[in-house]
Amino acid sequence: LQSPASAYFERIQAGPRATSMGRAFGALADDASATYWNPAALVTLQRSEIILQYSKPFVISNLQSNFVGAVVPRDDYSLGIYWHHTGVTDVVGEDLIAIGAARDLLPPGGNLALAVGGTLKLAHVGFSDQGEQDYGRKVKLTGDVSTLLNLTTSMTFSYAVKNLIEPTYEFVDEGGGTELRRMHDLGFAYRWHPASTCALAYSKDGVGDWDLSAGIEVWFYEVFGLRTGLRNDRFAGGVGLMTGQYLVDMAFVTHDELGVSYEVALRIPFGRNRW
Repeated sequence: LQSPASAYFERIQAGPRATSMGRAFGALADDASATYWNPAALVTLQRSEIILQYSKPFVISNLQSNFVGAVVPRDDYSLGIYWHHTGVTDVVGEDLIAIGAARDLLPPGGNLALAVGGTLKLAHVGFSDQGEQDYGRKVKLTGDVSTLLNLTTSMTFSYAVKNLIEPTYEFVDEGGGTELRRMHDLGFAYRWHPASTCALAYSKDGVGDWDLSAGIEVWFYEVFGLRTGLRNDRFAGGVGLMTGQYLVDMAFVTHDELGVSYEVALRIPFGRNRW
């Protein structure tokens, strides 16, 4: 259990697609959650998009997690923004707000393409008044940088470094605090068919452990998608539904002790095509 006066941003739920594919999403991030997973991948979106997500982490009472993001692609650069909230009712709330940008270094459309991106993040933690002890709130700045490399039209590599600045949250004097630690993510995606993609990620988390994750996504008639993934012996899965202009994504992930976590998101594309 966490100290009552610490902050940890333990797990960010950013898009059911990523969750259902075992979080192996850095090289595949082509929706409005890309600002979190790999800001360089913002250039892959052809249209502007909004994502609205609701999560129920492990069906734990009073624990909520929500994600809202938007991406606006342009011919020579792309912009993204997101807000993620995790909290326990009347106890603590954690908010991560970020704005990101990306641009192509090698133009897309050919077999070889290269993009870079970055985000500036505002990380806020606030405790509710707990009787005689008021832990208050703290706001810290950090950021991410990333790259995306297409060697062919079907093979993509990615690398992201998150939390370049490692802020420390300490709510009790000499309590040790908690550091928002640097994380690394190496990704690979291979599209062997226009409707079928597999992805891998080798990631270093906030406690220094390196983990391998894998996921697969298959679409049927551009209407119904199936996804599955594995990370740290935790099985995940989900579906995608394309209904006219809107897309609905749903996911679940298992945990041996905490049970099952569920996520659902609505994605709304809008505006003109980038290309």
